[in-house]
Amino acid sequence: MPRKTSPRVATSLGCAPLRAMYRAAEKRKPSRWPEVEKEFLQAMWDFDQKFASGEANQGDNQNGKGDFFTDLIALLLENCSDKSLYGRGSVPGLIFTGWVPRERVGAYFRVIDLGLIPFEENALTHAAIPIKALEYGAYGKPVVASRLKGLLGLQLSHVECQPLEVDTWCHRIEELLRQAGAPPASAELDAYRWDALAKNIEQLFV
Repeated sequence: MPRKTSPRVATSLGCAPLRAMYRAAEKRKPSRWPEVEKEFLQAMWDFDQKFASGEANQGDNQNGKGDFFTDLIALLLENCSDKSLYGRGSVPGLIFTGWVPRERVGAYFRVIDLGLIPFEENALTHAAIPIKALEYGAYGKPVVASRLKGLLGLQLSHVECQPLEVDTWCHRIEELLRQAGAPPASAELDAYRWDALAKNIEQLFV
């Protein structure tokens, strides 16, 4: 499956930082997952800095920066593993969906049993709050996540933060799959709706 975004698609002047990041990533060969994660998070940080300063925009002819960074992480993983993520065949227990149109994403959230957020813990990830934690909760799904400071601070009832250890995660995933947990209280998530966040921003200027 061809990538939806590439340096050839991101053609506007404001997309120059995206193209530069992609070209640089094509030349690198990370050897371990922590290197892949570090490069990916650094690229997102660099882009946000350039976007805030007006040097970059969200991209043209694409689904914002999201599509670009989906392609970037795929490129880094392919360079690390020497395997094609877009041309991979059948793998027992895994379904590679490829690109999913935004209007169909909700259907995937409805059929999953739980969400996983296995981030390595470092300065960058501790400063982040993965929006997927809120999206999983909006569909009433429990979440197992790394012990990120941002998530711990939210204290969301559907998010269980665990040390990033294989045995611990396997045990909790098996337990959660056997349970029928209650969805999070709507009041927990109401504060993170876009309209609520917009009102909070408005208050800064009142």
